[in-house]
Amino acid sequence: MAFAVAGVAPAVSIISALILKAQKVSQACKEIKGQKKHLESDCAFIETLLERLNGEELQTLREPNHRLVLELDKYLDDTREVLGNISRHKEQRGCFSCCRSSCCRAETDLSNMSDIKERLASHLRLLGFDIQLDANKALAKALRDGHAIQQKLDAQGQQLDEIRAVLVEENSSSVNEPMVFKDQPPVPETRVCALSNNRFCTVKTYKDESVVDLHESFEKGGEWIRKKGIRLTRGEWAALCAAMDEVTKACDVVSENDIDICDLSSLRKAKVGRYRGEVRIAIFDWYQDSKSKQLRPSKTGISMPMEQWKTLQANRAKVDNAFLGGAQ
Repeated sequence: MAFAVAGVAPAVSIISALILKAQKVSQACKEIKGQKKHLESDCAFIETLLERLNGEELQTLREPNHRLVLELDKYLDDTREVLGNISRHKEQRGCFSCCRSSCCRAETDLSNMSDIKERLASHLRLLGFDIQLDANKALAKALRDGHAIQQKLDAQGQQLDEIRAVLVEENSSSVNEPMVFKDQPPVPETRVCALSNNRFCTVKTYKDESVVDLHESFEKGGEWIRKKGIRLTRGEWAALCAAMDEVTKACDVVSENDIDICDLSSLRKAKVGRYRGEVRIAIFDWYQDSKSKQLRPSKTGISMPMEQWKTLQANRAKVDNAFLGGAQ
């Protein structure tokens, strides 16, 4: 009982910190989603503005200058008419001296107005081009910002998934360690064997149920403290034992791709694969990724090299006997 109580306070502290971190990440996700929503609204507005600029709105922006061009056209026509009248007057009356000054002024005005009209028309074309160019730049920047926000949102979502996976592991490891056993007497905690210098196979009662705990531990103050691993129920242990021959065969033929051995439960799987060229037998819990909806391995589990797996196989009967030690 003392063993169960000792790990509760540190575990509660760890869980509280993880929950606080998860809440912060979740809040960050909400804020990023809000930014993304506003940015999408801005993009839609800019795209609508571009469409309008290509149509009637661009003409509206040009309207004051357009009216000036029309007035210039009218003035040019009037000036041409004056020149025509002067020419006719000269022909009819032969009054060259009185008409000469008026004719020169009219010709100068005509030349100046033609030049002004040409420059104004050029300015009008550039005005429309600049407006569209600025709008396109604004849209491109909004799209880049949107892409950056989406990447940030994806990263926060992945971090949140990882925290959830750790919370599942930690919540199942120490905080809920049972203090009172209601339905059956506890199985005496039995260290069946050492898989390595810091990995062990232990049979005990966890959450009112007998389990075999394949775990990695570290020593502190003369006591071994569980670090990580996986607890198998009697049914899951039986399923693993039934598949041991299949595991052995898979170890002989596995290459780059993992080989599925069996499902110990709906989200708990046994596989054989390779890691850095070494054959490994992996028993892990899986979870559904919130974004892709695909199953991914969590951190709850253990990956054993062949030597550790063979040690576990050799002590199979001892595990079964330890289970029987808790039977009424």
